[in-house]
Amino acid sequence: QWWEIKSQYADTLLLFKTGKFYEIFHMDADIAVQILGFQYMKGQQAHAGFPEVGYGSFCERLVNAGHKVARVEQTETPDMLKIRKKNTKSGKKPQVVNREVCSIVSSGCRTFCYLDNVKSLENTTFHDSNGVGPLLAIKEILIENNNTGGENCDSLEAVCEFGVAMVDAVRGVVTLGQFADDVLRNRLNTLLTTFRPSEVLVQSGENAASECLISLLKGMQTTSASNMRVEHVSTFETFPKSTAIDPEVRRKMERPKTNIQPWDVKETVAELHRKAYFPRSSRKNININDSSSDAGTKRWPEVLKACISGRADLAISAFGAIVFYLQRSLIDEEILSMGLVKAYFPQESVNIDENDLKCIASKQM
Repeated sequence: QWWEIKSQYADTLLLFKTGKFYEIFHMDADIAVQILGFQYMKGQQAHAGFPEVGYGSFCERLVNAGHKVARVEQTETPDMLKIRKKNTKSGKKPQVVNREVCSIVSSGCRTFCYLDNVKSLENTTFHDSNGVGPLLAIKEILIENNNTGGENCDSLEAVCEFGVAMVDAVRGVVTLGQFADDVLRNRLNTLLTTFRPSEVLVQSGENAASECLISLLKGMQTTSASNMRVEHVSTFETFPKSTAIDPEVRRKMERPKTNIQPWDVKETVAELHRKAYFPRSSRKNININDSSSDAGTKRWPEVLKACISGRADLAISAFGAIVFYLQRSLIDEEILSMGLVKAYFPQESVNIDENDLKCIASKQM
């Protein structure tokens, strides 16, 4: 059972609930012993653990060390197992109580439930995070510069364009933006310095983030006061399968297709429609695959609608990576259903009224 779940979350530490204890096995136990100072339990395989009352503090220490932590809970009692075993007429009968991943915590996806240590929220703000900063996704394209050194050679011309999506998981606020940037990446540097994200998602694989962007983020990691974590989200990802017994719960937790493209604009918009985070349009028989219109988005947040109608594809692409990451962390509905979506403009454009976003989306985005 542990290996079945671990195969879905290979890059995540599993805290495996057994009775009143969270137990940690194999390579995860090696990391826990190193970071938490635990002693190995007796046995031939690496094994450690702690009482469930210590979850908040131990989970926080693992997250602050740069790891993702999954809380795996028992979702079935021994009596329920007996009934399920009795009702299994064919195939291998279940031998252990069912367990499910109920929470995945990373530095940018901390919502602080009753189990968590909330002391790190004291005396912090959105701009002074101390490790509780926002989750940021960056989508980048490079622009060919045809300037051969003429009369504009003293100015910094645009060499790239960024789409950004930011989530303040504690407050449930989403921020979207898209802007061109110069060779020094001044605007992106300003954004990173201002918001100091705890976790940054960048694209890997096909259309991967440039070496310049990766180098910039590494520089921020060495100079920033907070522990910024960089997560690479591939162009093609495999969405984890749920271990829930109820088929309806599994359908709700999983995506229709196992192999997905988090950065794909059309797939992102289709997933937003499927999950219905925002109120549906009152119109019927709407073709949600019609990307040339605002079909079915009339009651969506204004900024998100402006990005779709204004073809701010980089911003929507970054938002797609955010949606994938929030879904994988099991906090997508509680954050996105709040409908709090704001616009981000570079520093020199801070006086722009968000109410005018629709008018300028096609120009600025």
